[in-house]
Amino acid sequence: KYGLGMIRPLTPFLRGYVKRGYLKLADSIEGLARTIGVDAEGLAETIKAHNEFARTGVDAQFGKGENAYDRACGDGTHLPNPCLGPIQRAPFCAVAVLPTPLGTSLGLLTDAHAQVLDRSGRPISGLYACGNDQHSAVGGEYPGAGAELGLAMVFGYVAARHAAGADDPARPAVIGVQGAQAR
Repeated sequence: KYGLGMIRPLTPFLRGYVKRGYLKLADSIEGLARTIGVDAEGLAETIKAHNEFARTGVDAQFGKGENAYDRACGDGTHLPNPCLGPIQRAPFCAVAVLPTPLGTSLGLLTDAHAQVLDRSGRPISGLYACGNDQHSAVGGEYPGAGAELGLAMVFGYVAARHAAGADDPARPAVIGVQGAQAR
């Protein structure tokens, strides 16, 4: 019913994930602990605490479901908190969770035309960057899901126009004339 890591919610077939070693399954908490190489007692205590959070609807450890975005991504049929469900029935599942960057903030420095700047701050002719390759316009913050997409589209458009010379005042604009090149 729920997603887990790369596994999307309502994925009907999990065998491939298990076969590749991505998803670990066990019939008991102790068995899962052995499979993933963690202390069984510690895992049981963690699950007990999680189940209490699920019962009260308040995740005192990580704050799951405290904002509208999280709640919208949860299970709307589960109350009191759509982001917290109890862990009670086998099979018990686990995936490795590793820290990874969610967005980039220290990409290549560019000018207003999305041209990459050299170490002296001068544009490098013909070299452009946008999206995750471009230094973040939001100063290293991650305001929310998809925030970088708008910037990627805008600066991709700006870079393409600049590379094509579309903004060159010496080049006349020709629009709607058959056989002419539009800028």
